Amino acid sequence: MTPCCDSLSCYKARMHSIFPSIATANPFRAILRFSLRAVIIVGLLVVIPAILITTVVLAATLSAKDKTFMTNIAHRGCEELAMVKLAERQVKNPDLMIFAKQVMLGRSAINDEVISLAARKDSPIKKENLGTVIGHNPKLGALAWGAGYAGPGGVMSNYDKRWASEMETALRNDLTDCADEAKNGDDADLKGWAPKAFEEIRKYLLTLMDIEKKLK
Repeated sequence: MTPCCDSLSCYKARMHSIFPSIATANPFRAILRFSLRAVIIVGLLVVIPAILITTVVLAATLSAKDKTFMTNIAHRGCEELAMVKLAERQVKNPDLMIFAKQVMLGRSAINDEVISLAARKDSPIKKENLGTVIGHNPKLGALAWGAGYAGPGGVMSNYDKRWASEMETALRNDLTDCADEAKNGDDADLKGWAPKAFEEIRKYLLTLMDIEKKLK
């Protein structure tokens, strides 16, 4: 029978048979390292689910006001992009044609951003085709066929003026919604994004108003 040994060397030999990786190290340090690792693992098991739960709760508590804001900006953006497509076929003023191309690039980017935000907030927004967009706004149907419409000033037969008037109305509505969200919105991300979108859209509105002054 192997004699019993209480020396440190004997302790290490016994440890080696159980935990080879820590036998050559100071046993107290090894135990300390093991304890720290255990604490970290337990901490992660507690913290990670808490983060996931918090994320789900935040997404679920997105207010109806914020959801409406995102939907309005996205749907109106689709209308504006549909108008740009109509302008490519029927607008005659060269400045208005250049403006329409600028809107296509800038408004597409804004729509992509708000749709991405909506997806992150667990409130997805579907992209719409031209037919659906025209269904939202009967005046776009008139623009599609080049017909006049009965507005406050009666029938406006000049296509360029009619197109510019509709685009101005849409851009002004965008600005109103962005300003309201920046001031009264509930979600911090949306409140931070709204002023940036406001400034971009405001540039388009000012450019359009300058062009409208020159339309005959």
